[in-house]
Amino acid sequence: MNQTRHKNLTQTLQTLALWTAGIISQLTSVQVQAQPWYLSMRNDFESVIVENLSNESQYFWISGPVDPSSSDAAQKEETTYSINAKEKMIIPLNEKKNWSWIQIKSYDDLQFKVSVQTKTETIALQAGRSNTLNLKSSLFSQDGVLQITNLSPIEQEAHLIQNSASQKKEVGLVKLSKFETKTISLSVDRVSSLAIEADYPVTGFWLQQKTIQPLSLEKSHSKFSNSSQSQFLLSNRSKTQSFVFTTSDPELIKAAREQIRYPNKALPRIFVATIQKGHSNQNKDKFALQSPWSWSVKEAIRFADFGHQACDGSPQLVEDFLLPWLEADQAICFWNYRVVEELQTQLAP
Repeated sequence: MNQTRHKNLTQTLQTLALWTAGIISQLTSVQVQAQPWYLSMRNDFESVIVENLSNESQYFWISGPVDPSSSDAAQKEETTYSINAKEKMIIPLNEKKNWSWIQIKSYDDLQFKVSVQTKTETIALQAGRSNTLNLKSSLFSQDGVLQITNLSPIEQEAHLIQNSASQKKEVGLVKLSKFETKTISLSVDRVSSLAIEADYPVTGFWLQQKTIQPLSLEKSHSKFSNSSQSQFLLSNRSKTQSFVFTTSDPELIKAAREQIRYPNKALPRIFVATIQKGHSNQNKDKFALQSPWSWSVKEAIRFADFGHQACDGSPQLVEDFLLPWLEADQAICFWNYRVVEELQTQLAP
């Protein structure tokens, strides 16, 4: 089994290297750094509607877990679509009914509108991800069904919180395996709002009678720990994805601070590191409602001028293929990410 997984990762890395080098022409979403849309699947969802709001042709990608119950749950099936300027495209979901969730990616999430169609209604989707979801009291009656999907390859618990003017109380606890979807019948006071709080990203719907209401993404509830070590935020140039690393290495601290002081100076800026499972109460995405990643930096190795194409990665790519990355235990080169902020200590004078 391990040999098969390492072979799968090797093939993935080889594909990434070839794509980056321009040797293969087939488009994949590996370099996309915009916020994706997530859809918790239901049998009554008939199609996804993608609308290109821009004046140019665009590409987008739809993917989902091949078999969420398998040990290789990180493997995904992905389809590439080309959409004309101002076009609205309808993608049937007939062949995706067995998927627990769907991910839609584009180069620029602000240029797209994404929704899901049932027989009776069209439901708009919110781009991004969070480990905190919310449903306001005006949007539900007392009795309904909550559908919730774990978007992480890490098992977790989702806490169901009822908020009212006078109190905040937990009304349920849902245990979720990796990428698992569950439905829970729930009775909530009409004057309250319902929040779902988890350690890692989740998505879902509130269902009552024939109405389906998406749970809105909220800023992360997680209280990320302050570290006695130096913490730095790395971001892509478009400020759409970021992650955090912690270090006590004086040379790395010096190099990171120099990047912040001199953003346009020619410096070794490619961050090379190994990763580990879990966010360690530190690794989050500033541009995705402070939502935590399912991984964190295990060892900050160096800042480099160059990196091998096969190790090129982004926070979302690591998230999407976390399990094979962890098993291979190989360094990742975050080519398009630069240190932009020190989070815990002030810049030295």
